[in-house]
Amino acid sequence: MYIRWQTRARTRPQPDRHHRCLLVEAVRIDGKPTQRHLAYLGGITDSASAAQRRVFWENVDASLLKLKLPTAERQRLEAAIAVKVPRPRQRIPLEEPLPQPRPITKRR
Repeated sequence: MYIRWQTRARTRPQPDRHHRCLLVEAVRIDGKPTQRHLAYLGGITDSASAAQRRVFWENVDASLLKLKLPTAERQRLEAAIAVKVPRPRQRIPLEEPLPQPRPITKRR
C-alpha cells in the first residue's frame, strides 16, 4: 500500500491546483501491473489555509481509522502524506483560564 496523489488545475474562482490523496496497492492483473484503489483519503488545494489543512487531516485520520491498519503501516502512510501536506500545529490548552474582561461601565 502506498499514497498516490492526483493533481488537477483549477481555474475558477482563482487559478489553483487541487490534490487528491488516494490509498492504492500495486497488483498484477493478467500479468500486467496496475493500481487498485483502496480509499479516497481527502483533497486539498495549494492555497489551503491552516483551518482547511486541519479539516483535511481530520478526514485522513477518519479514513485511515476505518481501514483498521496496523499502527506501523498507518504511521508510514501519515508520514508520506505529511511530506506534501504538513499537519497543522496542535493547540496547547492553557492550564489556567484567561481572566474575564471587566464589564464596561458608563461614566456620567
